[in-house]
This record gives sequence, C-alpha cells and structure tokens, in this order.
Amino acid sequence: MDQWYAAEVTRFVDRLEPHKTFFADLKSTGGTAQVIIQFFGDGYLGDELPVATLAKLVDLELALAIECFADPQS
Repeated sequence: MDQWYAAEVTRFVDRLEPHKTFFADLKSTGGTAQVIIQFFGDGYLGDELPVATLAKLVDLELALAIECFADPQS
C-alpha cells in the first residue's frame, strides 16, 4: 500500500488557490475553513508536506488538521 500523501495534498491545495477570494470573504464574516487529512489503519503512514504547500495554506488562510484513526496492533 502506498504510504505517501504529500503530492495529493499539494494537488488539492493547488485546486483551492483560485478560490482565495471566497476563503477571505468567509473569514471576514467570522467563518473558518480547514484542510483535514485523515489516516485510517494500523500501519505506518508518513510523508512531508513541502514548505510551498504550507505557504499556500497560510496564504489561503486555511488551517491544517490531521486525524488518526488507528486500530490497536496485535
């Protein structure tokens, strides 16, 4: 199973960039938005988000959330 996710997150954030005005309007009216990465399973999953992707999240004023749902390992 492929354990890398950074490229997919980067592609997703790139698709959000054209909607920067929407996110700014949302924040100006008291709203919030975030990108949530969810991990499911009991194995190892790891990767590194590029600084450029993190900078785009900041520029879009989007929070980054990570949720892990791990089954106990036997």
